[in-house]
Amino acid sequence: QMRKDAGLIDRSVSHEEGNPTSVRVVLAAADQAKAEAFFASKETKDRMAAGGVEGPVSFFYYRVAQKY
Repeated sequence: QMRKDAGLIDRSVSHEEGNPTSVRVVLAAADQAKAEAFFASKETKDRMAAGGVEGPVSFFYYRVAQKY
């Protein structure tokens, strides 16, 4: 519910071939500033740590140029 409240929509969850500990989560964001604030929040970081997230977490944002 927290992601939904931040305007985030789950698109996919996957991991590297042969490395199930390297996880990728793709989300659609209605508002990039809200998404950045959500991921920077202490509550989100604490929940990720409690869920077993270890090591550096990286984010990148892109805009879909054309839908097919």
